[in-house]
Amino acid sequence: MKNMVLAMCLAWSGLEDSQAQSSRESLGVERFNAYIHEMETGETSSGTVLFSSQVATAYETLLKTESDRWQTLVDETEDGLRLLFRASQVAVFYTGNAAYLDLMERALTELERRHLASPGLHAQMYEAYVRTRRLDDARALATRAGLRDVSPIPPITHASTLDMDRPAWFRPEANGEGLLLDNPTIDPEFQVIVTTGAYCNPSHRALREIHRDKVLAALLGRHALWVMPADSAIHGAVLRQLTADYPEFRFGIAYGKRNWPMVDNWATPIFHVFKDGRLVDQVVGWPEGGRAEALRKVLSRPGAASDF
Repeated sequence: MKNMVLAMCLAWSGLEDSQAQSSRESLGVERFNAYIHEMETGETSSGTVLFSSQVATAYETLLKTESDRWQTLVDETEDGLRLLFRASQVAVFYTGNAAYLDLMERALTELERRHLASPGLHAQMYEAYVRTRRLDDARALATRAGLRDVSPIPPITHASTLDMDRPAWFRPEANGEGLLLDNPTIDPEFQVIVTTGAYCNPSHRALREIHRDKVLAALLGRHALWVMPADSAIHGAVLRQLTADYPEFRFGIAYGKRNWPMVDNWATPIFHVFKDGRLVDQVVGWPEGGRAEALRKVLSRPGAASDF
């Protein structure tokens, strides 16, 4: 798995094809999409930084290999444009890198020029904008394309002290239905960051069971941040409900992966335990029966939570 990207890069860079020009030109995108499918069915978790970096490397190689051809897209076939849109969408999905939106936008614009853009493509573009936090572009597209079945973006206020070079998250406004984008307080000596899925059953199971455990609830109330990953929707209603149901815990939605460089796996739920700013342990998942004992063991280790 570790050498697959390199092997694919070499395969692209040395590609010789004697077929027709249109077939040759689409081969790079087809190989990229096939490679991603192979990764998705492999052993590396798609939530990890390793997985997203492999996707980024493969996509950057694709761009480098095909850059001359993609200066203009007017000569691309419809199938070629859709393949290109899909490849860029996948790269955005796994990396959250807004730079990869360029070819998605250009492919969609050309499909629109030919009257071939469906509402589904517009919805996928909208979700890519939300995932990369291009929220004004998402709102504008929803209005222009008349999108009605996409998750709406709640009103967002920026804290006056917001520093985008630090971990940033959306949390519920004290009053109203909007969200506040600000920086959570992170304890440099001891901190637990729990990656939490908005609709992840194991995440909600963990919350219910920890809420009923007075010792763990008190400890994680003091030391944990429950963070939803940056997603194709901003789950403001879920965030508000969790905050109401579990007032002892601190919840938020990550602005983006790059703002949380200490988190190496965004699968949910994972309890990431940091000591002196360094990841020292993880408790992964919450099956039926829970992982309360495993969590207690990690938190009670020497040098971990001093107030356990």
